[in-house]
Amino acid sequence: LEKLDRFDEALAACTEAVRLKPDYAVAHSNRGVVLQKLDRFDEAIAACNTAITLEPDYAEAYSNLGIVLEKIDRLDEAIAACTKAVRLKPDHAEVNTNLGAVLEKADRFAEAIAAYNLAIQHKPDLAAAHSNLGLVLDKVGRTDEALAAHDTAIKLKPGYAEAHANLGTTLGGLGRLKEAMAALSTAIRLKPDLAWSHWNLSLVSLKAGLFPEGWDEYEWRWLAVGLGQWRHYAQPQWSEDISISGPILLWPEQGLGDCIQLVRYAPLLAQSGRKVILEAPAALKRLFETIPGITIVSEGDPLPDFSVHSPLVGLPRAFQTTLETIPGNVPYLQAPSDVVAHWRDQLADRPGIKIGVTWRGSANHKRDRMRSMNPAWFSRFLDIPGLSIVSLEKDARDEECSTLAPHRSVLNAGPQLSDMADTAGLIANLDLVIAVDTSVCHLAGALGVPTWTLVDFGSDWRWLTDREDTPWYPTMRLFRQPRQGDWSSVVERVRTELCAFVAQIGRASC
Repeated sequence: LEKLDRFDEALAACTEAVRLKPDYAVAHSNRGVVLQKLDRFDEAIAACNTAITLEPDYAEAYSNLGIVLEKIDRLDEAIAACTKAVRLKPDHAEVNTNLGAVLEKADRFAEAIAAYNLAIQHKPDLAAAHSNLGLVLDKVGRTDEALAAHDTAIKLKPGYAEAHANLGTTLGGLGRLKEAMAALSTAIRLKPDLAWSHWNLSLVSLKAGLFPEGWDEYEWRWLAVGLGQWRHYAQPQWSEDISISGPILLWPEQGLGDCIQLVRYAPLLAQSGRKVILEAPAALKRLFETIPGITIVSEGDPLPDFSVHSPLVGLPRAFQTTLETIPGNVPYLQAPSDVVAHWRDQLADRPGIKIGVTWRGSANHKRDRMRSMNPAWFSRFLDIPGLSIVSLEKDARDEECSTLAPHRSVLNAGPQLSDMADTAGLIANLDLVIAVDTSVCHLAGALGVPTWTLVDFGSDWRWLTDREDTPWYPTMRLFRQPRQGDWSSVVERVRTELCAFVAQIGRASC
C-alpha cells in the first residue's frame, strides 16, 4: 500500500499490526515510513525509535529514522542514524542509498557519491542508487557521468518516474530544454502527483520563454518539499478573472530578489483603482514605502481588512504574463531622497567612474556555489584606470575588498547598509553596478541604473537563454558563462566592455 502511495490505508495496516503484536519492530519501523510520507514527522520519529528500542541492531529502523530526520533538516542526527545503519549492515544497498541521500542534503557530495557507489557495488540493479548518484554528480559538475547514471536507472526501471525527473533536471541545467521538458513530462505521465517534477518543469518552461505553461506548473511549488508555505486565508486568491472588489493583500513568499522583481505588479493593481496592501519583509519595508498609492505593512504585523490576496510570485500568472507583456518600465522603485543625498555626500570625494560590485549571495541559496564568485575574479577588470570602486556586499570582509582591487582603495559600504533602502540610495549615485545573480542586481535593475549581471551557465529561469539582455530590466546586460564554471571567459569580456564603457563616458581609457 505504501508503494502504491495509498498512505492512509498503509498506516491503518501498520497500526493494526502493532496492535496485534506490540513488540513487532518491523511493523513500528514500517509505520514510521508511512507516517513520514504523511508529513507526521514527530510520530514517525517515535515509531522508528520504538522499533530501535525493541531491536537495537535493526539497521533498517535506523535508516528510516535518518530519512525522517533529513526531511525536517535535522541533518547531523540524520547522518548519525544512517551511519549507524551502515555500520550494522555495511553490504545493505538500500541502507547505503539512504545514507547517500542524507549526505547529499548536507552538501557532503564526495561522501554521498561514495555511499551511492557502495550501494551500486552491493546491488548493481538498484535503480534508485543510480538515479540519486546522477543527481549528486550533476551538482559537482560531472554532468556526462550524471546523464549516464540517469540513463542506467531508466534502463533498469523504465517506469521509474523519479529517474526521468532527475534526468530532466540535469538536462535543464545543461540548457537542453526540449529534452528536459520531454523527460519531466514523462515523469509526470508516470506519476501525475510528483510535485517536484511539475516544479522543475515549470522552471525549464519559464527558462524557455514558455510563460503560460510555466506559470501553471509553477503553482506546484506549494506541494514540492521545502518550496514555500501557503497562507490559508478565508479570502480567495486573486486572479484577473475574479471580480471581487475591495482591497488586495500582496504577501512575500520567496527571497528579496524575487520580491523586488515582482513588486512591479503592485502599482499596476493600484492604477486599476484597487486598494493595494503590500506586506513587506523588514529589509524591504522602507524601500517599498516609496511606491505611490500602496499601503505597506511589516511582515508579521497585524493586517488591515482585505478582500482577496496573492503571493507576489503568483502575480505573473494572475496577469497572464507572456514574454511579450512583461511590465518592463523602469524605474519602478525609488530610493528615499534623504538616503540618496546622504550617499551623494559620502561619495563626493571619490573621483572617476563609480562602480558598485557584489560577488556573492547568501550561502543558504541552493545554487550559491554556482552563482557566487571569488572576489579575485573581479580584480581582473577593476584595475582599469579611472574607476572608483564600492563594495555593495553587506558583510564583506576587509581582505575580500583588498582582493577586489589590490592597488586602489575600495569603499566597503556594507557596515552602513541597514536595509535595501540604504543600498538603493547608494546605487542611485553609481554609474554602473556589476553583480552576480543576487538581490543587488534586481535592485539596481528596478532603479533603472546600468547593471551588468554575471550569470552562471545553468542560470535561473528569469534570465532565459542565449540573450545578453532581459525584458525584466531594460538597463541590464547579462554576461553568461559559456560553460559551467567558466568565469574566466566572463571576466575577460567584462574587462573589454568596461574599457569601452570608460572610454564612452570619457573619464579615462584602458
